[in-house]
Amino acid sequence: MRSFSSIARFTAREILSDPLSLLLTLAAAAVAFTGSVMHCHQFGEASRMARDASFSAILTGGILFSVFCTVKTVRCEFESSTLEMVLSHPVGRIRFFMAKTTGSVMALAVFLFTLSCLSLTIVRGAWIGGETALEKGDVASMWGPSAALAFAAFTLPLAFAAALNRAKGTRFVLAAMRTMPVLAAASVVYRFDCAFVARHAPGLVLLFFPPIVFAAAAAAFSMRFGSGMAAFASIVLFAAAVPALGNYCLSNALSGGGTIPWRYVALAAAAAAPAVACFLAAGAWAADSVETEGEKGI
Repeated sequence: MRSFSSIARFTAREILSDPLSLLLTLAAAAVAFTGSVMHCHQFGEASRMARDASFSAILTGGILFSVFCTVKTVRCEFESSTLEMVLSHPVGRIRFFMAKTTGSVMALAVFLFTLSCLSLTIVRGAWIGGETALEKGDVASMWGPSAALAFAAFTLPLAFAAALNRAKGTRFVLAAMRTMPVLAAASVVYRFDCAFVARHAPGLVLLFFPPIVFAAAAAAFSMRFGSGMAAFASIVLFAAAVPALGNYCLSNALSGGGTIPWRYVALAAAAAAPAVACFLAAGAWAADSVETEGEKGI
């Protein structure tokens, strides 16, 4: 099992060190943050626009992260010819595939956790700003301290990573990706409201399931196809799954003080589990039958 865990940790580290991971994280954070300043479009609720933008950023960004980062890290084993070296150790093809997929999900979890914490800070700030404006009769706007904390959570890590890179030669992207979830989680503490977090938690957990499904799918496709074809197959799958994704992005259900029962979250997880199992089975089969460059030459 040491080989499995080593490959999984290395894969997660490899993804979090990739500039693409940082780019997707910053893009998703920017989309979520932009929604909070659209205070002139409240639709009867001060935090609705911020919540809609945040949930959309987490779902779309998570799927893009899982597809492109998983394809890249799996296919690099083939294109760099390191697969033969890995398989020369007592790892096994199926275990190798499962470990790479697990590592991809571990990196994805960092991305989703970061965006979820930012979402809580942003939506909470929009709600406070709306309530303050209602009391004073002013135009609703994002609560300043919350906006500053959210903005700092995805910009300060860049300065911190740059300083570490210059002082100690630490990997810039990896340092930024490690610091961002810490600051994002810390930003939630400001004016913490347990009831607010509890009401939004089921909706945020729901957003984790589709990216995990696509991570398994991208890993399976990558064992059989090249990078371009694997990414294309994943995008086609995304297009086909769009109608079902509405069952996992339930921002509207939280409007007007609404809630999402944990029972629904459990049912949604049960619905996603067979898809993950099918893609893992397909990927394991493809991994067991794949030929390395050395084997092709025999």
